[in-house]
Amino acid sequence: MAYAIDQSRCINCAWCRRECPTDTIHYFDQANRKHNIDPQFCIDCDICARVCPMDCISHEPELVPDPDSLAHAKQRARAWARDRRQLKLGIRAYAESQVVKIAGNGS
Repeated sequence: MAYAIDQSRCINCAWCRRECPTDTIHYFDQANRKHNIDPQFCIDCDICARVCPMDCISHEPELVPDPDSLAHAKQRARAWARDRRQLKLGIRAYAESQVVKIAGNGS
């Protein structure tokens, strides 16, 4: 099962594309220059639908990715989650080092 974007309601804000863990939401690759979900790589996570300010992304049960594409998409989602986790750890480590640095200079 996959999600689809109602092209008539999409305002091209890109929130869905930025949050998609499989990088399966494309833009400007169709005549109306709107965002579009490639159903072959949608893992049915609903993140895009939750962040859409226009509520124009809906679950479409008839869109079913083939098993190979779905397996590949799940690998991409795991890599996305790992990269995001690493980024957050890096940001936290940097912030903590700055707090220690500031605390050391304040004495």
